Amino acid sequence: MEVFMGSREEILTEDRQGEERRCVSLIKGPSLSLLEQSSGPVTWAAYGSRRHGHKMLGSPSAWAQALGVAEADVTDTIKKLFDENKKLVLSDFMDRFDGAGERYTYIAWNGMGDIVLRN
Repeated sequence: MEVFMGSREEILTEDRQGEERRCVSLIKGPSLSLLEQSSGPVTWAAYGSRRHGHKMLGSPSAWAQALGVAEADVTDTIKKLFDENKKLVLSDFMDRFDGAGERYTYIAWNGMGDIVLRN
């Protein structure tokens, strides 16, 4: 677990298939974030860049509403969901937020310096 400016990062799943690598982390701080990073030929085909990262951030209460659990159970619920299905992606969680009418911030970047921000 890495600690940065009061936040803690915990890897939930890491997958390598040939040259392709995908890693999803949970970042706990004032907000809760899921960070997904990938690199390799599949990433190149999907995003036009050898590296891609994206992250969604939400308040603990928004996560609780989106997941349908108590705020105290959010991080354990996210970990359990990844234990049950290592193939989960950020859009699965974004769909839950959208369905619950909860706000979140989405940030994406690639290896060429391009970024996308949605709030």
